[in-house]
Amino acid sequence: MDALPPPPVNCEAPAQDVLLTVNASADEDEYSAFVGDLQTGYEAWTLVSDNVLDGKRTLIFRARMSVTYKAVMDATFNANARGWTTSVTFAEPSCT
Repeated sequence: MDALPPPPVNCEAPAQDVLLTVNASADEDEYSAFVGDLQTGYEAWTLVSDNVLDGKRTLIFRARMSVTYKAVMDATFNANARGWTTSVTFAEPSCT
């Protein structure tokens, strides 16, 4: 049996939870530069988690409402250009 589509979201401006997971080197300079880019050039993000294990860093950022889809793609490109791997999760939209 096929899954049913999610119920429609009925509100003026639905918000979608966007999480960006970055697997990076633990290099502090690279990390600082990337976070600086997120906070200025790509609009505002919130750092949800920052874990360092065996010289690797895993960061999880949540996009604020003002972050555009283009900004999400730019941030992903920025991380990938540094040789890091990324994952973007778009949760089901909800009313704010």
